[in-house]
Amino acid sequence: MLLGGPGRALVVQFEDSVLDVVQRQRAAMVLGADFVLPVVQRLAPDAPPVNWFPVPPPPGGVPPVVVGGDLAVLLAGAGPGGHELVDWLSRPEAARDWAAAGGFVSLHSDVDVPDYPEQYRPLLDQVRHGGPDGLGFDLSDRLAGSGLSGGDGRGLWRLLQRFLAELRRGGETGRVVEDTVRQLVAAARVRR
Repeated sequence: MLLGGPGRALVVQFEDSVLDVVQRQRAAMVLGADFVLPVVQRLAPDAPPVNWFPVPPPPGGVPPVVVGGDLAVLLAGAGPGGHELVDWLSRPEAARDWAAAGGFVSLHSDVDVPDYPEQYRPLLDQVRHGGPDGLGFDLSDRLAGSGLSGGDGRGLWRLLQRFLAELRRGGETGRVVEDTVRQLVAAARVRR
């Protein structure tokens, strides 16, 4: 299921995983969010057309609508320019600029469908109206504040790297999964 197996998965960068599908055609698909399109546009603009599709629903279910939350932070003591910037970022005009560049879907209803790249347009109604079960936040948002949060060698990222490394070494799959689940449960109980 992983191009090059678990060893390569430990070292491949996100952009390369996208290029392995759209440009090199060495992999069948890559799971990604709205931030995949800017990678394709920047690094593989002449690649053949890509078939974009949502994550399929479970049998008898509805497709999930999963979003990631971001926020702007203004530090105490910030000057008027900082306040003006945050105010501008919250306006539809700023969202239109981001929407046109890709990698972003806004909840602002003032950002119209034509403001987005074609690939994002089917997502707009889902994100803005949440689908039949509402919006679900992605795992990184759900883990915030737990012992599993953090990337680049921390939290869940670290545990998944250990998991792949053990598989690469030829560890017994059932034991590797069991050990990883035990570590995940223990880490989830730890608060920073």
